[in-house]
Amino acid sequence: MFPRGGGLHRTISSGLSFSSILHRKLGVPVLTEPELTIMAVRINSLIGNASDENLEPVLHRLEHRGQIEYVTVAGADLARKRFRVFTDGGTECAIALPRSTELQHGSVLLLERDRAIVVRLEELPWLVLEARDRAAALKLGFLAGHHHWRTKFDEQRMHVALEQATEFYLDRLRAHLDEGTVLIVEGPGD
Repeated sequence: MFPRGGGLHRTISSGLSFSSILHRKLGVPVLTEPELTIMAVRINSLIGNASDENLEPVLHRLEHRGQIEYVTVAGADLARKRFRVFTDGGTECAIALPRSTELQHGSVLLLERDRAIVVRLEELPWLVLEARDRAAALKLGFLAGHHHWRTKFDEQRMHVALEQATEFYLDRLRAHLDEGTVLIVEGPGD
């Protein structure tokens, strides 16, 4: 993998290899060539999503063979474009995506004949809130928007993803909770 004339195997005028000098001067361990060839998988674009019609059968086959590795990403990290992460199988991935590309649950990072790497979104706990009336609902909506909370709605309830400690959200809701204009319907651990 490394050319004999350069790289880490290049010899210095003393006749020692660069890695040997690093070991002698700095105590850096000397790596053998097989150890040096273990590198991170570089991800510069997405293949698609696991739910895509053309990828689903291929991934299904690989899953039955135990050949899919998963990268678990926190919701707050989905917007990141450059980071390093390990799969559940121990493969290091160096991810560097274009600004226009967005990671999501099911994003396929790598697809080979005998292996795939797929993104899994880390499950977050949710705080379920209900406003007493329309005025309280407007205030709650403003508060959530002002703090950029990730929310979803069902019927009359607002679900807030707890991307930080529960107390962070409760502190900001304290006045509404004390007034009784907002109720906690369900919290983490309920």
